[in-house]
Amino acid sequence: MAIDFDGVNLVITLDSGVTEVDVREDLYEGWKDWLLGNPENLKYPQAFRPVGGDPLTSVIQAGSYFFLNNVDGWRLKPPEEDITILLTGNLALEDVTRPSVIPTDGAFTAAIFGLQPVTQNVIPEMRDNLRFAVYQNAAWVDQGSGNLGTEYPVASPLAPADDVNDAQSVATTNGFNTLQFIGNYNFSGTDALSGYILLGQGGTETRFQFPAGTLTLNSRFEACELNGDIQGAIAAIDCFVDGLTDVGNAQRETEFDHCYFKPGTAVAISSSATNDIIFRDCDSGSAGDTPVDFDWNGATADGIFRKYGGGIKLLNNTKNNFFSIDGDAHLTIDASCTAGTIAVRGDIKITDNSGGAVTIVDQGMFERVNELWQIFGLDSANPATINEDGTISVGNITINANTTGISPNRITTLTRP
Repeated sequence: MAIDFDGVNLVITLDSGVTEVDVREDLYEGWKDWLLGNPENLKYPQAFRPVGGDPLTSVIQAGSYFFLNNVDGWRLKPPEEDITILLTGNLALEDVTRPSVIPTDGAFTAAIFGLQPVTQNVIPEMRDNLRFAVYQNAAWVDQGSGNLGTEYPVASPLAPADDVNDAQSVATTNGFNTLQFIGNYNFSGTDALSGYILLGQGGTETRFQFPAGTLTLNSRFEACELNGDIQGAIAAIDCFVDGLTDVGNAQRETEFDHCYFKPGTAVAISSSATNDIIFRDCDSGSAGDTPVDFDWNGATADGIFRKYGGGIKLLNNTKNNFFSIDGDAHLTIDASCTAGTIAVRGDIKITDNSGGAVTIVDQGMFERVNELWQIFGLDSANPATINEDGTISVGNITINANTTGISPNRITTLTRP
């Protein structure tokens, strides 16, 4: 742009035919180029005084102002033609009471307009950060919302996406893998959720329904209800479980933490599962003694139940795998179980219908009660014996007997040496 700077007359003449002039780029930077182009120009008064542009934070800059030095006489002049010129940027005057624009020499109609100055400049990074903060580190989904596509604000709390695929695209673009669901969602058999974190609003508020074909390998579910064919290893935290199939695989462990298994629930393990199936601090929601059915489907995966409460029914365990069960529970071993070892600890009642095909390692409370019976000589396999000298023997332990007093007030005290 050929803006003319006249240092002798202190006039800045704008270029012919140019209707938009940027204050920073065209006026201020143009004046600096004029100064540097000829050292003689340094003797004239400074035309502009810049203010601002400094960073207020890492993402917000103070707005830049350029004060025209009309105190020393610098003024703007339009070209010799009929023209309307728009100044963009923050042009201000050193003295608003003094002239800043002079008319054309000829009889032309020329007007100069300026945009209202702004006080701050939000850089693109700030815009992006503000938008990212609106998402709250998740792409939001509300099936039936009618919000389609991936343009902002779709998939934000302001406009939750109608379709999970749109939400996944937004999540990928913004660099997070969390999907926040509002209400229920019925997935399709073509949805691929592998590697995503899916958050609900609670087990009674958000229900996920999985038809056959939904890919959930390495997905994590929180605060929701799960039902259907999950196709692989998952992690479920604080969830309601209302019947699942194809649980587990050969790639990684499957984990249920603080989950509630609804009455009548059946959990079917994938027959190809080889990695552990783990249940931590989970409970059966069935009334009375009705168990949750865990159908192992001949899988070789081991089963781990930690702090389990309620009924467990184990079915179709036909491989030589291992189970560890502790908590306050009633374990029923179905007749369909023909192999395996089960170690129990805690207050576990056992009903074994396997006919002895399953090895049970009972380390629980009932076994400890048996040990107490043996110690006190109440077990038929290890009875107490009263010896001729008055001592009592239980197995390898000899108990001393000391009798005092006269009948009928005799007292016999038993002590262990």
